[in-house]
Amino acid sequence: AQGFSYSSTVKTELSGWHYKMLDKVFGELDRSSGHADMQASLSRHLGGLTLDPRTAVGLFKEMQGSYRSQELFRMLQCMQGLGLELDTFVASVAIGACGKCCEWAQVVHLLTEIAASCVELDVFPFSAAIRACEHGGAWVTALSLLGDMAARGVQSGVIPYNAAVRACAKGGDWVAALKLLDVMVASHVQMDAITYNSAVKACAICGVWIKALGLLDEMAAGRVEMSAITFNTAVTSCAIGGAWVKALGILGDMVTSSIELDVITFNAAASACQKGAAWVAALKLFDDMAASHVQMDTITYSTVVSSCANSGVWVKALGLLGEMTAGRIEKDTTIYSAAVNACAKGGAWVQALGLLGDMVTSCIEINTCTYNAAANACDKVGAWVAAVQLLDDMVASHAMMDNFSYNSAVGACRRAGGAWVSVLALLDDMAARSLETEIITYNAASSACGQSWRHSLALFEERCAKFSAPEGIALGSLINTLRSANCWVLAFGLLRRELRRWEGLDKCYDLMPHSLSEVEFWEGGPTVLSQHSAFFFVNKSPDISSDDVVDHIRDQFPSVDGPQLTGASRMDLPTSGVLVVALGHRESASANYVQAQFAGRLVAKTYHCLCSGMWLGAVGSTAVRSAPLRPVTIHDSYSRSYVSEVGLDAYTSFCLKAHYELEGRPEMQTGSFTFLEVRPLTGRTHQIRVHLASLGRPLVSDPAYAGFALAEQRQWCSRLFLHSSRVALRDVDGTFCRIEAPLAPDLLRALQALRNSRSDKVRHGNSLANSVWRLSRFYYSGSFRGICRSLDRSIRKVPGWMHKLYRLLCRLDRE
Repeated sequence: AQGFSYSSTVKTELSGWHYKMLDKVFGELDRSSGHADMQASLSRHLGGLTLDPRTAVGLFKEMQGSYRSQELFRMLQCMQGLGLELDTFVASVAIGACGKCCEWAQVVHLLTEIAASCVELDVFPFSAAIRACEHGGAWVTALSLLGDMAARGVQSGVIPYNAAVRACAKGGDWVAALKLLDVMVASHVQMDAITYNSAVKACAICGVWIKALGLLDEMAAGRVEMSAITFNTAVTSCAIGGAWVKALGILGDMVTSSIELDVITFNAAASACQKGAAWVAALKLFDDMAASHVQMDTITYSTVVSSCANSGVWVKALGLLGEMTAGRIEKDTTIYSAAVNACAKGGAWVQALGLLGDMVTSCIEINTCTYNAAANACDKVGAWVAAVQLLDDMVASHAMMDNFSYNSAVGACRRAGGAWVSVLALLDDMAARSLETEIITYNAASSACGQSWRHSLALFEERCAKFSAPEGIALGSLINTLRSANCWVLAFGLLRRELRRWEGLDKCYDLMPHSLSEVEFWEGGPTVLSQHSAFFFVNKSPDISSDDVVDHIRDQFPSVDGPQLTGASRMDLPTSGVLVVALGHRESASANYVQAQFAGRLVAKTYHCLCSGMWLGAVGSTAVRSAPLRPVTIHDSYSRSYVSEVGLDAYTSFCLKAHYELEGRPEMQTGSFTFLEVRPLTGRTHQIRVHLASLGRPLVSDPAYAGFALAEQRQWCSRLFLHSSRVALRDVDGTFCRIEAPLAPDLLRALQALRNSRSDKVRHGNSLANSVWRLSRFYYSGSFRGICRSLDRSIRKVPGWMHKLYRLLCRLDRE
């Protein structure tokens, strides 16, 4: 009858005549449509059959697991109309059958109807209903059913609790899952491995890895057997939270507990390393998998390649692709996209384009994300021709182009410089394709037209007409373009015009209710130097960050009418000196006005620092260090920079003020120091520190760039010797405000630990330092012949070790 097969038990209990009647009933049920048709069919074919519980159970078992289970509730009502008396067993079977395929709401409704008919229910129908809620993720209803069981006096076992915990896990509520565990303890219900696994899964879904590890400890304390599923779920929770160290620790616990590690475990651990940017640990997992005889799959390689991509280690990512080819592991679009993204972060645009060629050769589809990653690689180095060609390739391959594709091409043109004609063509192409030009596109295009300030100004005006008032950084970029073209009058006129527009939106600096001279700091902490209409100056101490200074000042006032403040400039934590804070929130007129001056390079900043190493030149001499810098994020709260061709332009002006030597150790390179007045012409991350370190003259006690000399220098200078001594900018009324902060007391004490060099030493040092200064310049330009000529000019005035260096360089030059 329509493919139904009755169980042997039902076939044995029912007579052949009854069996045939059931076949006829099911045949007519296929054609019946309403409640009356079903009841009539049951009455006609089962009229001679007593509707006892055994017959009803056979019919319910026949219906469960099939599409007929959706009609079960209707059939149960019809059978009740024919005189069927419900008991606990029949109700349990009916609800269990309904829970196999019906929605959880229908199951709960059936349970409610049966309970309303005064049938005494036990744990089985409730367990079936809670399992139905589990499949539907209705954890709130599952908890309500548990409460209903307690109200009816039904003894709950571990099975309904496990189903409720799984329902909480599926619904993503780890708090409710853990509370259920507490309820089980209070109700003296013994928890088993399934209970803990479900709770660990709930924590894993939400990335609450600390709670998941706590559950593992509870299982160990309660001597509950832990399986590979338990550990894999815990590793997954660490992966979601990026706790890669803990994930690797769980792998060690599995080895200790003699639990076999599978590919799922290693993939979860690799995912944790990817989230934590721990590409070295991710690569080491390959060795561990080989030692455990676990076969790597595509997911493993894809995860590790993505980990390398997050850190920009594109060489390793390409090496992994080669290993996949050698191991005949199938490569897909995802892993190629991750490798291209790794090349993009490393600025390896040639390799990124090569990967696109490999995808074409391997007949692997190139999607929009892969093209965008390659375009981003071209953007990093200013390869605007290749970026524009990628747009043509996307058209040819029918890939969907979005704003990111054009933004990368415009960004490449901006970085290359001089490609403003192509930028205007790209904007026209975007309009032709009905792609809305975003604010970020206008900003990049305006900056790309730096050599044609008229087009840059036109794009800025178009952006202002299309969107709201520009942010201060965007205006500052245009002002920098006008300043480079010596259009000073136009630049300041534009600044005043936008200031009036910002004031019309939010002139919050007129609403300042308090004088900031009332702010109190701890002894030796920051101090407010002066307050102006749109900003104020703070003398920052080295024991507090820039953000904490702003928060401390804001906390000094009542929350109702307290000032809204925005940090206009940022300094590294160990740096002291003048800090500028705008009076207003981030979108206020004052904040935009100050940020526009910083972005437009209209703010004059002066630092004083002490660098170690051989003297750079004579006292009073000046130089400008020009080297592009690229920042690299180590983790969320720490980053570093280094000199790179694919970095951002950075310029720093130096003026030598004095020479010093460490008492008793003038012969060592770390015993010679130069006191500098520095003016950063751009504002890159760690700009002063990296520029001096790239010349072999790191700042004293620099924790990031001082190298092996750090421990020795920390003995007489406890922190970074860098001080912001002077800042000058304009107030909203055009007044030129200039403030100075004296050298911090701890830096003054560090200078007292040194001594001024004698005059003869200075003369000798100047000659030698000028030679070394020229040597450093030629070194970074890669000219050995220039180094030799530089040494030859002062060869009679240098120590003996310099003669040996000279002869070595001459030999290198000949080779």
